[in-house]
Amino acid sequence: MMYSPSIQKDIVDFCAKKIFKAILEDLDGDYFEILVDESKDISHKEKMTLVLRYVNKEGEIIH
Repeated sequence: MMYSPSIQKDIVDFCAKKIFKAILEDLDGDYFEILVDESKDISHKEKMTLVLRYVNKEGEIIH
């Protein structure tokens, strides 16, 4: 199944908002970490990696 780029962007935006809301609801501690790294592959396409780690309300580390 193929979707147009604008529909793909809408789907990604919707998922990002849902994930962000879930993290904010779960984030109750003072400890969090954000790691961001960017590199280019052999064809010079940029790739970005983002990692979020935090301590939830139960004291568990989420990453």
